[in-house]
Amino acid sequence: MKFRCERDPLVEAISVASRGVTTRSSGRQALLGLNLVLVGDQLQVTGSDLDLTIIATASVSGSRDGTVLVPSKLLTEIVRNLPEGAVTFEADDNEVRIGSGRSQFAVKTIAVDYPPMPETPESAVTIDAALLRDAISQVVSAASTDESRKFELTGVSIAAHGTGIRLVATDTYRLAIRDLPGTSILTEGQKVLVPSSALKELNRLLTTAENVTIRLAERHVSFEVDGVRLVSQLLDGSFPDYENLLPKSADSHPNRLTIERETFLEALKRVGLLSKENTKIRLDIKNDSVELIAESFDVGKADEVIDARHVGEELEISFNPEYLRAGIEAAPSDEITIEIARPTSPVLIRGNETEDFLYLLMPIRN
Repeated sequence: MKFRCERDPLVEAISVASRGVTTRSSGRQALLGLNLVLVGDQLQVTGSDLDLTIIATASVSGSRDGTVLVPSKLLTEIVRNLPEGAVTFEADDNEVRIGSGRSQFAVKTIAVDYPPMPETPESAVTIDAALLRDAISQVVSAASTDESRKFELTGVSIAAHGTGIRLVATDTYRLAIRDLPGTSILTEGQKVLVPSSALKELNRLLTTAENVTIRLAERHVSFEVDGVRLVSQLLDGSFPDYENLLPKSADSHPNRLTIERETFLEALKRVGLLSKENTKIRLDIKNDSVELIAESFDVGKADEVIDARHVGEELEISFNPEYLRAGIEAAPSDEITIEIARPTSPVLIRGNETEDFLYLLMPIRN
């Protein structure tokens, strides 16, 4: 393998692919490396832990095709720290030589075979990247990060729903739902469970993209974004049946608090300065205001009153401040509504400008 290219495109391809490399000791030396494949003037860089695979491409001036497996961490640090300008890259079976200006590096290759990557089907659907990015951002934080509990809770359920799809995530304390009507990537009745960690990586790729192409296989899903392909294994297991948690009628939650979203978030931030880990925030809801209260025995107390509109009985209700803030931040509206059945039942958080997003949150007993 031999090629020449500018530093920045090489840094981008290697940095993106390296996010797929395992950070855990897997016993497979190959998974600690980046697999570089040069064909003509196209360099393909692959990083994988077998559950998540990221393949990035870069245009180079190729002189000799080839394949080489290089330690990921070392290669990434080397190319990031090269001076600006042209980079030369040459590899044989035992060594990779990287040069830029007066800087020269020789790195031993990993002398094992790289595992084969999953094949992706021909059939594909292309959708708006910004739409998918917003949907993922709204639900992914509600997925569990605790793999010692129910493993399927670490995923995001994507299911055919009406004329489009529905994304759902839950950690049993909260539930986030986002509908994407008119987005047909699944057949009627079809659903998949995608690891939330893979969708977080995907969202980094979607930041500046216009479109994303999705290919669904039996055991994995592929997302293609601006020359990068992210492939994730699908999770086994059944996603919890959440339908019985959704309101059956408008009368099921008679208490409704409507408030300016940014005003509420700013107050949560300020009052939260006095909250410690596991400290709840209490809402004292009146007809025309809500008081936010955080109190810790060994720290102190903070409270703030903000204007609001409330229909129903005056009441007090408490929440995990992080989970409450996440729900308010995800609601896409200038005003949000918190619908309450009773202080011990899950509340509904919605944005007032769309019905496509819903956040359910369990209160904490006072």
